[in-house]
Amino acid sequence: MTLAASYEPTKDLANAVTTIFTATWNPLNTDYVKVYSENYTTGVQTEITSGFTPEILSNDTLKITFDSAPGDATPADSVYIILSRSTTVSQEQPFTTSSGFQAKVAEGVWDKAVAMLQEVIEGFARALSYPLGTSSAVSSEIPVPEAGKPLVGASDGLSFENGDTDITALDTAVSATEASASAASSSASAASTDASDASDSADAAASSAASITVATITAANNPIGTVRVFGVSTNPATLLGFTSTWTAITGRVIVGIDSGTFDTLDEELGAETVNSSDHAHSIPAATAVWGTGGTTNSTLAVRGTDSGPGASATPDSESTGGEELSILQPSITKYCWQRAS
Repeated sequence: MTLAASYEPTKDLANAVTTIFTATWNPLNTDYVKVYSENYTTGVQTEITSGFTPEILSNDTLKITFDSAPGDATPADSVYIILSRSTTVSQEQPFTTSSGFQAKVAEGVWDKAVAMLQEVIEGFARALSYPLGTSSAVSSEIPVPEAGKPLVGASDGLSFENGDTDITALDTAVSATEASASAASSSASAASTDASDASDSADAAASSAASITVATITAANNPIGTVRVFGVSTNPATLLGFTSTWTAITGRVIVGIDSGTFDTLDEELGAETVNSSDHAHSIPAATAVWGTGGTTNSTLAVRGTDSGPGASATPDSESTGGEELSILQPSITKYCWQRAS
């Protein structure tokens, strides 16, 4: 038989449906076939020793048929199926003297040798190696592992040794650092939230302050009972910008309270016009006046009858008044309002 130029294990994801897996290399003998499962998540490999049938096909390739399909439909819950070859390091074929060359026997021995060599090469390909030109003084040996200790380069630069750092403690420290960072992040987030809340509070306070300036202070400066005079007819509740009720004052002037005279708040006084009442004017009785420089007496009577010297007359009188008189002082009209609530 012939062998492929190289050998490499196959690795396929099981899906709980496929039962047949193949490899393009010749296993030489089904006893040399090794089958493994590898956990999809952890990478842990486990050899499978039963539940399948190996077969070498006519084209010198390998076929593995499982009794039931391995794996899972969900990759995270499934496994990889790995087909590999592990040729026994032995030579069990005896050569005997014969009249002819036993080509088939010899070929089988050589095939096995090549198979073992291929596996060694494949193994080396997965192993750590030094670059070309590395000094032969560099040791490829590694020390016996110590729990929790990393493998580090030795101080001589030519070998490896177990490090002093305890990875377990380092992991704990890293976890603590991450927890601290997370707490700091949460604290920063909380601080940011507090700052945002403070900013909102400041904005609210500023808004409230603005509201106080525009509305509350204006309302405080115009307590109930305040009288305002405007040159426009718009209600002060609209003009002053705060909730209130105003009553119009019409047809009256405002007089300051004077104790003893006008001492009642909101007392209404006077009117624009008044009617004067009828009244009479009295005229004194006339007195006789004697003339001089003559011999004849004369009596001056006022709207009366002359009765002789020394006579008096009853005066006549007439009533007057009753007309409408204006008592409005010089003034100017404006819109007056008094705050009611």
